[in-house]
Amino acid sequence: MSNGKIFAVIILLLLSIGIGYSFYTEFTASHNLVVVPRISLVKHGVINIPSAVIYINNPTNYDFEVRNIYLKVYLEGYEIAEFYKSSLYIPAHSRRNIVVNPKLSNSVDAIIRGLISTLEGRDLHLIITGRAEIPIKIFNIISIGSITVPISEERYIPISSIILSPVNPSNYMGSARVSIRWFAGYMPVTEVRPDTYVTAIINVAGYRGELLVEIRQDRRFLPDKTVASKSVYCSGQCSVRINFLAEDGITVRGYFVRIRGAGLHYEQPAEYPPRLRVNG
Repeated sequence: MSNGKIFAVIILLLLSIGIGYSFYTEFTASHNLVVVPRISLVKHGVINIPSAVIYINNPTNYDFEVRNIYLKVYLEGYEIAEFYKSSLYIPAHSRRNIVVNPKLSNSVDAIIRGLISTLEGRDLHLIITGRAEIPIKIFNIISIGSITVPISEERYIPISSIILSPVNPSNYMGSARVSIRWFAGYMPVTEVRPDTYVTAIINVAGYRGELLVEIRQDRRFLPDKTVASKSVYCSGQCSVRINFLAEDGITVRGYFVRIRGAGLHYEQPAEYPPRLRVNG
């Protein structure tokens, strides 16, 4: 073998060793990257939506590019949001915090309304899961492969942290709007005498689904009780008329309206008015 060929073989061997060593060291170093999501809450209308902040820590001597960060956010098994970021540069010995601005599911409001109505008082199971791709480069220049880093975080959050003050889980209406008027005969009233026949007219807008509308007697020292009710289907907007006899008594303060539906919990405020007083 000529000296030229020997020299070429040596060069190729050294180059192969260099490439292999570069790949091995960067591949090994890439496993030291730490990618962790931390759950946070972002305001969305009258509710808070679970989101995340991604912490990426690079303790190595290598600069890395993190590509295709993809996350999904699940609440009680329902997908409510997703997040995608195409590329992020992480220098050696540095840490980056990425605030996630999720793309919300079109049905997120309905999902959360349903959870509030069915799981009132319970903590909600929240899961964030996804992945990040990290290219492996020769001499930190030429990409010859990548590794996938899984991302996951889960916890339980109080249902009260989803709803913004002053709205609370027992009086959550979502985007629905409710108006109520009391009538004795054809006259609007805010108080009546005992044994008066009263008509309550309840208008609901911005809601679609089954509703249970109740007239409740507000009682001192005793639990309130339902004196009249009506079930209706509301197709975006509806008006409900309920007649009842306003009775008095030692424990009776007056009457109020309560509405229940999938994601709609409404009860008239405790003041008089808007509640109907019975003045004996």
